[in-house]
Amino acid sequence: MSPHLLEYTKVQGELLWPEHHLDQRHHQRMTPVVALRGMPSRERPFYRVVFVCVLAPVAAAVVVSVLLLFGVSPHAVFYIGFALRSWLTYLGTPVPNAVGVIAAVSFWWVVIVAIGLLWDWRPRRTTD
Repeated sequence: MSPHLLEYTKVQGELLWPEHHLDQRHHQRMTPVVALRGMPSRERPFYRVVFVCVLAPVAAAVVVSVLLLFGVSPHAVFYIGFALRSWLTYLGTPVPNAVGVIAAVSFWWVVIVAIGLLWDWRPRRTTD
């Protein structure tokens, strides 16, 4: 049975894993911890690139939108952008409002990427 068709199922109190979680040499079932040890983002850096370049920017825009939707003042949401814009204005550079918005969304992007990478690189508990 292919791994994408069979998800985790529970039969008579035993947790059955998809075929790709079976140890092919010994044909023994692996524990959930052993199966989680080889997470896809650790084995395939493509997932990390997709997270950093696609998911994190979208999540940053969603965070800003949700904060504004739930009534947080725009000055609080875009505080980093307002600070950058006022600093550049103080230096004598004319700055459009878009620079403040981009700086604020970029700040949220960095926060989301940092949390995601820390989550991916955290030590895993093993039962060995």
